[in-house]
Amino acid sequence: MPLPTRPPSHDDPHTRWCTFTGPGDELPEEPKPVDEATTTLETLQQAEAAAEQVAKAAETIVSACPPPSLHAVEVDVLDDEDRPLVGQVVELRRSDTEAMATKTDAGGHARFEGLDPGSYTLGLPLVDEDGWELLGNEALPAERDSSSTQANWKSPTPASTQTLEHTIEAGQCLSTLAYRHGWVADALWEQNPDLSAKRDSKNVLAAGDVVVIPPVRAKFESVQASKIYRLRRTAAVEQLEIRFLGDKDAPRKGEPYILTIISDDGEEVRNNETNGKGVIRETLPSSTREVRIELGPKDQREHHIFRAAHLEPIDTPAGIQSRLFNLDFEVDEQRGELGPITTRAIAEFQREQGLDATGEADQATRDALVKLYLI
Repeated sequence: MPLPTRPPSHDDPHTRWCTFTGPGDELPEEPKPVDEATTTLETLQQAEAAAEQVAKAAETIVSACPPPSLHAVEVDVLDDEDRPLVGQVVELRRSDTEAMATKTDAGGHARFEGLDPGSYTLGLPLVDEDGWELLGNEALPAERDSSSTQANWKSPTPASTQTLEHTIEAGQCLSTLAYRHGWVADALWEQNPDLSAKRDSKNVLAAGDVVVIPPVRAKFESVQASKIYRLRRTAAVEQLEIRFLGDKDAPRKGEPYILTIISDDGEEVRNNETNGKGVIRETLPSSTREVRIELGPKDQREHHIFRAAHLEPIDTPAGIQSRLFNLDFEVDEQRGELGPITTRAIAEFQREQGLDATGEADQATRDALVKLYLI
């Protein structure tokens, strides 16, 4: 007998059971109450973790960027014969208040590192503006241009404003003095009209002569990073001329010689032969102090030593004695006094030159000495 049907009722447990159950079904779990504090904490923790990942990623990106590229400027300083000059002060300036200075090495080379790309100024701060010139430049090879050292900028070399009055001593002449103070010899000679009126040669001065040396007029040239520049210091060499005579004043031509130059740059040795007039003619650094010459074949060599700038003017007793001595006449050991030995040498020289043998160093005798001695 069928049971009577009844309309479903939300209050009927049986109806609820039949509605939500069946083969393999389970009753759904009752929703749990939400803990808002826990949810907020988890959200914050997730945000912090995400922020850490972003920071690490950013740090990785920053460290992967290459460092800023730094460059170099190189300089070669040469003399008039294209030989390297040692110990020349070279300065690179970034501004009127920032500079780097260094000295050229044994190869006449200087280098500045840690430079940003761009323009700078370059100069020889201790040399007068007429004493050097910029010859040219070329690009630095990549391996020499790269620099990992930061530039060490300091204050520029202070410009001198003081005029010096230098008293000549033995072994000094205007050319050597000018070179050491950054001047061109001819320009410094023009700065000393009283002295030039008194002496015939700028390189034959007497002990006690006074040379006025004004401060140099510095100049700087515009340069670029990543280049090598060639500078020439003008009037950085002097001409050496020595004549060797044999019997009856015949020139000793074609004789081999070994010449050793001793200067502020060190020692240099050269080999050559005397010319058709028996003359050795060489260019020397302006800082030369002494020249040594070995003359003649290997088994018959003569040794001669010449001290630079020691010759005094012809109108001084020491100047007469020096010339007579180098012409192979015997003179007094006491230089600067025309004693009996020197007087006898003068008379002998006068007879050889067809002059009256008075033993006195008159004008005709001095002129003959200069002509034969060449200066």
